[in-house]
Amino acid sequence: MINDVYITVQSLLNKDSNGYISPEEFNLFSQLAQQEIFNSYFTKENRDKLKKSAGMSNRGYGNLEFILRQKINQFSAEENIVISGYQFDLPSDLYHIEDNGITTSDGKVVTEAERHIFGFLNNSSVPPSVIFPIYERYSNYIKISPASIDEINVKYIRKPKAPKWTYTVISNQEFFNQANGSYQDFELHPSEFANLVVRILGYCGVSIREEAVVQYTEQLKDKSVNQEEQ
Repeated sequence: MINDVYITVQSLLNKDSNGYISPEEFNLFSQLAQQEIFNSYFTKENRDKLKKSAGMSNRGYGNLEFILRQKINQFSAEENIVISGYQFDLPSDLYHIEDNGITTSDGKVVTEAERHIFGFLNNSSVPPSVIFPIYERYSNYIKISPASIDEINVKYIRKPKAPKWTYTVISNQEFFNQANGSYQDFELHPSEFANLVVRILGYCGVSIREEAVVQYTEQLKDKSVNQEEQ
């Protein structure tokens, strides 16, 4: 999909001689656009759940929550982690731990506890056990109680991989080269094609200081948002 997006973006920019962006700029804008769309899924999921509970969502292809969950679930990942010192280092590509996503090696759910609650329970008369373990979250690792637990399984939503349009230069012109080892396509659902183009064009307009491009993309964004909210 990334080559189709690249061709579309360059064509729209060149249509009215608005300018040209290099492959490096395109890759940077592509990463920003993909992450922006990915982040929006989680806000939309909550909104669609509310619509479903209010009876405003249909079944099948009209089930907004289900459709969105499919888009999110393609980023589902799972990893077994062994304790390192007094902590469990979380996956480097972790974006969000799933509900009940941390379990012990024998399948017991490890429940998250706020830091002050974690300390309080550890010092209580009924501390956490291997049957009812708890954890506290730090930036890139967690601590688990009881300390006898030395291995866990983490189910999580990972971050999207950075897209990269790779190319070969022939006669001073870039040609798409998918065989390049650093090639990476977009990881979003194909239905996000137009959304990606619009957002990338928005970044392009700011980069080349072309007000017409910025205004055009903002109009497309507004139209897209209005359609989604209907």
